Amino acid sequence: MTEREMTEPASPPPTKPERTSSSEYTARRLAWNQMCEEFTKSTDMRIVASAGYRLSWYLETVPNEFVKTLDAGLHRMTDADLARTLAAAAFLFDNDGEHFAELIAWLLARLPDAPDRIRRLIETDELPPKDRECTVQILELWAQEELPELRAHVPRPS
Repeated sequence: MTEREMTEPASPPPTKPERTSSSEYTARRLAWNQMCEEFTKSTDMRIVASAGYRLSWYLETVPNEFVKTLDAGLHRMTDADLARTLAAAAFLFDNDGEHFAELIAWLLARLPDAPDRIRRLIETDELPPKDRECTVQILELWAQEELPELRAHVPRPS
């Protein structure tokens, strides 16, 4: 994702699904599956960020079976996959892409036991210190309250 893509608003997805031929449907399905794979498994933060951004925009307009593919990928995420995805959100957050980091956060909210898993990654220091500020903010966003017990794990600026 380029700096320009991170700062420019994207055009919203269509409000109604269009009728498509089977070949168009297959192409969309393949593209969706690729984005899901990139979001849940890529080791490149920029690819994760880009896939998460695109998935979040189209989530409300795709067929339910597409959403099930995303949810299945999220269910299979290991802690290492989750940590990489949180690193992508932190990368965006640190590069004036707070809005994009928030979109990734809302995708991760679909992950079963997301708050508990993420809290454990923070409390056991399994997340790099540079990713903790954004990660705590994600949990605070979901909880709609400050979480001072987790803030203790965020390194202070030197």
